[in-house]
Order: sequence, then structure tokens, then C-alpha cells
Amino acid sequence: MRAKWEHIYKAWQIDGTLGAFRTMPKLATAHVNLQFIRKMKVSNCTQVLSRSVAAAINFMAITGASTESNEGRIYMPAEATETAKFIHLCDELFDSLNGWKQSDAKKLKCSVSNNTEHIEFWRSAIEILETVKFITKIKGQLYHQQ
Repeated sequence: MRAKWEHIYKAWQIDGTLGAFRTMPKLATAHVNLQFIRKMKVSNCTQVLSRSVAAAINFMAITGASTESNEGRIYMPAEATETAKFIHLCDELFDSLNGWKQSDAKKLKCSVSNNTEHIEFWRSAIEILETVKFITKIKGQLYHQQ
């Protein structure tokens, strides 16, 4: 799985041209433009790494969505489905760790019990997360924050 921030940014740019029919209306410049992202804002993180953003990116990637901008034509490549899968995983992780109800339409957004799928999900999520590497776009090297 190879997720790229540029897919999120492109999706936001394409979505911005849809006016009243935007699929990601909660996202603003402060969510996606690396120069303006407010650090340590969990709400921004959960809005970007949400099911609705994953669904929008996946749809754009499958359909080859594009738009014109000052920088030329912006299009969503088919490989962005991988970004959508990663975002969906993050959304499910948030749900699995923040659920408090007895039940919810989202199966992992409920309290943990013997009858829920939390443990099985966490095991599979750990396997994926152990393979995550952050690579800087500029140098193409692994990113390690101290």
C-alpha cells in the first residue's frame, strides 16, 4: 500500500470545483496545504483521514476525475485508490478507539466486547502499520522525526 499526500491535495482541489455538490465540504486549506496545516489539531486529522475523504478519493481515482487550474490540468491517478485504502484504515482505527455506544452503524464505533470485531481488526491493522514508512518528497528518503 502506497499512500501519497498529493492525492489528498488533488482530491481537495478537484472537489473545490464542485460548488454546492462538494463531497468533502469540511476540508479547507488548513487541512491539506502543508504550509498552513495547524499542528496538533486532532479534529483536522480526523476530518482528513475520514471515510468520506477515502470514498471521494477512491471514486475520483476509479473515474479518472480531473479539473483545470492555474497550474494546468489536475487529475486523480488510478494509484490513488491505495491512498483511499490507507485513509479508510485510519478512519476505522479512530472509530475502534473512540467508540462508546453499545452499537453503531459503523461496526467498530462501539464499545469493545466479546461480540465485536475489534481484536481481529486491531491485529490486522498492526500488521499493516508495522510496514508504514514515511518518505520525504524532496529527498525520497525515509523521514524520521526526533
